[in-house]
Order: sequence, then C-alpha cells, then structure tokens
Amino acid sequence: MKYSKLALLISTAVLATSVHAGDNTSTVNQSGTNQTATVNQTVNSDFNVSTVDQMGDSNVATVDQTETAYSTALLTQDGVGNIGSISQHDTADTSTATINTVGDNNLAGIEQGVNNGDFAQAMIFQNGSDNEAGVLQDSADGSYSNITQSGDMDGAVTFNVQSDYAVATITQNGGGAGMNRGAIVQVISNSASASIDQTGTSNDAFIGQRTDNHDVGVGTDDTMAMIVQNGEGNVAAAAQEFSLSNYASIDQTGSSNLAGTYQAADNNDAVVMQDGMGNEAGVEQTGPDNDTYVSQTGTDNVAISIQAGMNDEVDIVQTGDFNMADVYTEDMDTVVSVTQDGEGHESYVDSSFGDTNDVMVSQAGEGHYSDVWVDAGSGNMVSVTQTDMYNSSMVYSTGSGNTATVVQGM
Repeated sequence: MKYSKLALLISTAVLATSVHAGDNTSTVNQSGTNQTATVNQTVNSDFNVSTVDQMGDSNVATVDQTETAYSTALLTQDGVGNIGSISQHDTADTSTATINTVGDNNLAGIEQGVNNGDFAQAMIFQNGSDNEAGVLQDSADGSYSNITQSGDMDGAVTFNVQSDYAVATITQNGGGAGMNRGAIVQVISNSASASIDQTGTSNDAFIGQRTDNHDVGVGTDDTMAMIVQNGEGNVAAAAQEFSLSNYASIDQTGSSNLAGTYQAADNNDAVVMQDGMGNEAGVEQTGPDNDTYVSQTGTDNVAISIQAGMNDEVDIVQTGDFNMADVYTEDMDTVVSVTQDGEGHESYVDSSFGDTNDVMVSQAGEGHYSDVWVDAGSGNMVSVTQTDMYNSSMVYSTGSGNTATVVQGM
C-alpha cells in the first residue's frame, strides 16, 4: 500500500514536470551577414512564445508551432535577403503570428491551418522593396489577418477557409514604385468581412467571398467587401456568393479605372463610385431584394447594372464625357433612375416581366439618346427628360398602368 502511494506520487510529479516543460519559450537574436534561424515548437505544448529578430543581410527565418495552444510567434527582419514564414497548425488555439520586415527582397508567409481554434491572428508589415506576403487561415473562426505594405513591388493575399466571422484587411500605400495588387479569398466562411485599401501606382485588388449558407437568417451569414483605390492602374472586382446578405463597396479615384462586383444571394447591396479617366463599372446581382448605386464623374464612363429579380432598385449617375449606362432588371418592385450630365450620353433601360415599374432617365447637354423598354406590365410610368443638343428617345411599354413623358430640348 505504501509502495503504490509512493508510485502514484512519483508519476504525478513526472506528469506535472512534462506539462510544465511544454510551455516553450524561444528567442533568437542575430545581427549581421548570412543569418538563418529555424525554431520548432511542437506537440501538446501551450503558451509557446517565439521571437526571432534579425537585422542585416541574407535573412531567412522559419518558426513552426504545431499542436500548440495560445502560441505567439514574432519574426522581425530588417534588410537585404528577407524571406520569413510562420506556421501554426493542428489545434493551434488562439495563436498570434506577426512578421515585420523593413526592406529589400521581402516575401513573408504565415499559415494558421487545420483545426485552428477561434480568434487566430496574423499580421504582416512590409515597408519597402520587392514585397509579396501571404497568410492562410484554415478552420479558425473569428480569425483576423492584416497585411500592410508601404511601397515597391507589393503583392499580398490572405485566404480564409472554413473560418466564420473572419476579418481580413490589406493596406498598400504605394510609396516607391508601388506596383500594388491585392486579393483576399474567404471560402465557406460565414459572416466574413474583407477590405483592400490601395493608394498609388499600378493598383488591382480582388475580394472573393463564398459562404456555405446555413439558412439561419440574415445577420448570421452576411458578408461585406470594401475596396478603396486611389491613383493610376486601378481595376478592382469583389464577387460574393451564397450568403443571405451581401454588401460590396468599390471606390476608385484616378486613371484607368474599371470595377466589378457580382453578388448572388438575397439582400444584395452594391455601391460603386469612380472619379476620373478610364471609368467603366459593372455590378450584377441575382436573388431578391437587390440595391445598386453607381456614380461616375469624368472621361470615358460606361456603367451597366443587371439585376434579375424582385425588389429591384438601381441608380446610376454619370457626369462628364463619353457616358453610356445600360441597366436591365427583371422586375417586381422596380425603380430605375439614370442621370447623365455632359457629352456622349446614351442610356437604354429594360425592365422586363413586370410589376410596379418606374423608370426615370434625365440627360443634359450634347449627345443624348435614350431607349426605355418595360414590356410585361403593371404599374409602369416612364419619364425621360433630355435638354439641349442631339436628343432622341424611344419608349416602348406594354400592359398595365402606363404613363410616359418625354421632354426634349430647350
């Protein structure tokens, strides 16, 4: 009996020691020339802390934390070769990873993957040179990722898989050459939100969000995408599918603009604003309860909005230069309004299979031409106002409450 009590005490003490030994800490500091650092912290250990700090020359550095919980990895590199990479995976609950690089050939990494617990955080900061970045978060609900790049060849990504309520942001300030780019893909990630903010040079950007739609009601499966661009190459996009409520906003300012957004779900809402030069836009929404607003200001304008179903509402405002707008909805509570101001104008609206239609087109000075078609009926009412220069208008509307008013010229 005494022997078994003693054995029990010894085995308990050994177990306590092995658990304590799991709380790893690692610090590596290196300063000049051909640095490389590798740290492995693995299997059944909690509260791992690893810091790698390298300054100048051929940097590399890798931290691998596997089957750990509440781990923190901080990797800082200063100049020349840079590379990076942090891997936290297999039940890495509430892990945090940060890479902070200053200059030269950068690259980075961060993988928080496979059965990650909730609230994983990944942050990459790159100040300059040939940048690129990364971040993969897999099975990490409530995860947060942020990539900030301040100039030269830029890049970025962030990718969320099966991570509900994930938040991902990319900020690119475009100092130096600022070739920018972007991305962010959130797949099978309900209620995810993403934003890309770019300032100068070749821009680009893309956000893609797709949920697995649990049909549990609006507010639990909503996605949000925001893109802000400022100057030069611009492009954008944002595509959202399968959620119960999508919101997308694109804001571009100067140069070769283009835009996008495609939404396929209930309760879609898209806002596109462009300022000057190449303009074009897009927006396609399917499913009930859509809402679109597009505003363009100067030079080649186009626009186009296609909605197909139910509580439609569209609104396109253009101001100067070669204008055009297109708009097709497929009706129920339709409202359409196109306002154009100066130069090329055209317009076209098509309303389709009917209900409480209401179309309003107003054009101001120079090219004009409109065309409105409503077709299968109900509340109808069309009004086209054109003022001075080439005017022209056609309205065609079959069935139901009709009214059409066209006012042209001075």
